[in-house]
Amino acid sequence: MRDVDETLCAAVQAGCVADGMGGIDLNRNHPPFFASNNQNSADVGSLLHRGAGAGSESESRALYAAAALGPESRLRLFVDVHSFSRIYYGVETGSARRDAVARSLANTMRLAARAGSGRDYPYDPTPAGIGIGSTDEYFGYRLQIPSYTLEIEPGSNGGSEYGGFGYHHDGFVLPANQIARVREELTAANLSALYRMAGPPALIAAELRELASGTLSYAANRPVTGARRGLEQQHLRALRADTDYQLRLAFNKPMRVRDDAGNVTQLSGQTVPLAPQVALVGTDAAGQAFQETLAAPVSGWRQTAANGADGHLRYADDAYALTLRLSARAASAQQLSLRVSVQDASGQALDADPASVADWNSGWSGYEDDAGRATTDTGGSDRSLTLTGVTAPPPAPSGSGSGGGGSFGLWSLWLLSMSALILRIRGRSTFRSVS
Repeated sequence: MRDVDETLCAAVQAGCVADGMGGIDLNRNHPPFFASNNQNSADVGSLLHRGAGAGSESESRALYAAAALGPESRLRLFVDVHSFSRIYYGVETGSARRDAVARSLANTMRLAARAGSGRDYPYDPTPAGIGIGSTDEYFGYRLQIPSYTLEIEPGSNGGSEYGGFGYHHDGFVLPANQIARVREELTAANLSALYRMAGPPALIAAELRELASGTLSYAANRPVTGARRGLEQQHLRALRADTDYQLRLAFNKPMRVRDDAGNVTQLSGQTVPLAPQVALVGTDAAGQAFQETLAAPVSGWRQTAANGADGHLRYADDAYALTLRLSARAASAQQLSLRVSVQDASGQALDADPASVADWNSGWSGYEDDAGRATTDTGGSDRSLTLTGVTAPPPAPSGSGSGGGGSFGLWSLWLLSMSALILRIRGRSTFRSVS
């Protein structure tokens, strides 16, 4: 039987070499770099034959049509999966912000994959202005989104990493005992990327309730209209220093993941501070600026939709709650606001101005940092909610008060031809009022 297998293999190999596969390399068939250099060929007998024209093949046209169903304007990520080499190829389009996000996202995926076995997937982007006619170039340049060609295991040494198989091109063969590991590592990598490109986190609702009675003292909600979020605040009861409160914060996306035991943990490959930093910032009765940091344990994340006001908003772990007792200084303040600093599970900071809904446009639009800039793609802290007094942001604090604890730090998945992954985003959140 072994002699028959080897004879058959040799015959297939000889035939393939003789006719050059007799087909078209679909990863050489796309604009904008179709027929641009010697990395693709017009020779019908070449393994790099690019086809009759840019996008000429039915498979290419099917890929374009599937993307258009998104629609294209909502797509934020493209990954075309190949083998072998264990590397992320990518493209730089010359858009500085897009290229920086693409590099950062590649690192997020690399860290997630490496967390499994320690095997790295280097990132190797093609410089702007050159290419081979690949799918990642098509989506990267056309839509200005992060776009990659992922070469999975085996690595560049092929099957010899696992002892070899003795056949030509055995690098394309992944041993059966490695398949589950590679699948899990790449699933973690892709989920990390999809989660991150779903959009930056934003604080979209808050409640302050008397702990004993559940009476609502303050509520805030940010309903979405088009590309804007409103701000509806209700100041229902005067705040008191002798009362224990529960503060509940809700976000526009799941902010944490959990392990099999239900414990809050890191997204694969990440080292994000798991607890938020929450502070009361204001102007006291004497006109002095102050700040009090609240104790914020990791256990405050809400996993279930519990009855009453103590559950999550729409998704598991999209809400956080802590208990507090106001100091006399805070309870009598002329003006008292919240300052919330937290990263999502992939390390993205909050949208510092959630009034503008973040979206993708060769970089994040409407995603402001603490200085109000929407061009840095970094985010910041939310300081938009006012518990008492005027709604203008409070002055910078000159000192700090009591408290402690805490530290700073949905999408639809499309499986297209050639195992390409494309992400479609629709970001809408509404506050569920709780009496």
